[in-house]
Amino acid sequence: MRWWDKSWNPATGCVPCSSGCDNCISLVNLMRQGRSLEPQFNETAFSKDLLRGVNYMVASLGDLFDLGDSDFIDKIFRKMIDNQESRFFLCTKKPELLHEYMEYSEWEYEQMGNIWLGTSIESQEYVKRAEYLIDTVEICHRYVQVEPMIGPVSLGEYFKTGLIEWLIIGAETGENRRETKIEWVEDLIHEAKSYGVNVFVNWMSINGSITDDINLFPQSIRFRETPFGDDSFSSERRDLLDGRVVELKLPDGNIEIRCPISI
Repeated sequence: MRWWDKSWNPATGCVPCSSGCDNCISLVNLMRQGRSLEPQFNETAFSKDLLRGVNYMVASLGDLFDLGDSDFIDKIFRKMIDNQESRFFLCTKKPELLHEYMEYSEWEYEQMGNIWLGTSIESQEYVKRAEYLIDTVEICHRYVQVEPMIGPVSLGEYFKTGLIEWLIIGAETGENRRETKIEWVEDLIHEAKSYGVNVFVNWMSINGSITDDINLFPQSIRFRETPFGDDSFSSERRDLLDGRVVELKLPDGNIEIRCPISI
């Protein structure tokens, strides 16, 4: 189960920066598509209209802040801010670049209510990434994605600030995946819950196979929580969003009938 509804890739490609990048599925997907791995702005994807009432993963095929061009990043943020009826999730392994961008940008806290900014942490070696999220005062919503989890992680010093609202945990996928021990996941969940942080366990390796079927997980890690409430995702309509007329429940409770737009 994905924790987002649609991907939106106005930027693709990235510069690998740590051990969590070694088996990056996004770079594999770019190579399979014959596309460049270099960070670049994607005008075609950027220009398409966005659906209302949808949870978008932004730049799932790269790292937005590797673009190195604040004008392009500004355009993307403007479009997210102008589409307040959808949520946008943006995760980076370089939160220091996010921090620098936000410090000099024109965006204000009040404009950012539909944008969730997060960082990816794969092991204890990189937990300091969360510090940049905490220190970036313009961020309205923060989350941490411990995926791929290739070592034990403790985030208590950041959870206790009350500023991290969501924790996503997942095993590494792919042929060369490294082990994610269940006890690592259990310990991190226990720590997060002790500070009232919502937990979503995504992919896990069960009996040697990667699965997102929560019914196969040990009972101790069966968490699929979001900070937005049960009706915030259009998960039950994902099979319709990509090709047929769809009835879509909007955040205000209204129902909209539409022909979906391919993103």
